[in-house]
Amino acid sequence: MKVEEKESLIKPSSVLLNLTGSSFGECLNEFTSVVQTDKAVLKPEILFREVQEREQSSSTNTGRGVAFPHARTDAVKSLFVAVGRSMDGVKFEAASAPVHLFFLIGTPPEEIGSYLSCMSRLASRLRIPKVMESLMEAQTPEAFLAILQGES
Repeated sequence: MKVEEKESLIKPSSVLLNLTGSSFGECLNEFTSVVQTDKAVLKPEILFREVQEREQSSSTNTGRGVAFPHARTDAVKSLFVAVGRSMDGVKFEAASAPVHLFFLIGTPPEEIGSYLSCMSRLASRLRIPKVMESLMEAQTPEAFLAILQGES
């Protein structure tokens, strides 16, 4: 499956444009409804636990306003990606730069190639200052996804 096809799995309902949490854990909890309703997620509680454990061992904050909290886990049956945006930014304990964009990712252990392709595409898009600026200004999940996928 192509990266673009994988990215299209990010549905507008999986884009949260108004995260209000002031910590990693609070922001992660805001994804609860998305994780519990997405058909790719088999065991939401395990996904959350494994993402938190991963974050405790090594921060997923890139230092450029973006974080990729993730887990390779049997708690998902296929690649799962949800996105959250915090206008105020969230301070991660292990890094000084606040995070504005969160890409919550779960992937089955056997789909590491799809995960790496997706991460590569996301990282490439998010390195472009104009893309970051436009994502922060997007008014709807659909507009956000169009920018992320290079359609806007």
